[in-house]
Amino acid sequence: MPERRRWDARAVRAGAVSVSSTISSACGHRDGPKPLHVRTWACSEPTCGTVHDLDWNAGRNVGYEGRRILAASTTAPPTPGPGARRR
Repeated sequence: MPERRRWDARAVRAGAVSVSSTISSACGHRDGPKPLHVRTWACSEPTCGTVHDLDWNAGRNVGYEGRRILAASTTAPPTPGPGARRR
């Protein structure tokens, strides 16, 4: 019987503030707004220059943002201060 992996899927809501399609997923440089007819673009950062597909780049950035939010929310809870009751 083949080994099966269990995927721990969690839904994370990424804010609408992050404009995922205009940020380079390779270097993080924000390249600015693009017209709707532009489907591929090259990063204007001199050290990067990566050519991005608009949809694939946005998908990668949303994934990165989701993992960042999830990592920030899974930190250890604060230690209770003096006078805290145990349950």
